Amino acid sequence: MALNGTQQSKLDKLRAIIRKEILSCNSGATPNICQLTKTKKGYLQVEEVIIKRCLQNLSTPNVEIGLYESELAD
Repeated sequence: MALNGTQQSKLDKLRAIIRKEILSCNSGATPNICQLTKTKKGYLQVEEVIIKRCLQNLSTPNVEIGLYESELAD
């Protein structure tokens, strides 16, 4: 299903926020995500997971990144 202009714009903004959070990755706080995002494939995987979780949980990227890191550490 194609997104309309407004939806695409919102998705682009969400991606930009996620990119900013991931690029300022703290290896002490989120070592698994930092490691994953060193490759393009890993970055895209993390981005996809965080986007889905933000939309499903109506949450912010930094919260979902922290929760995802916790799951990866288990």
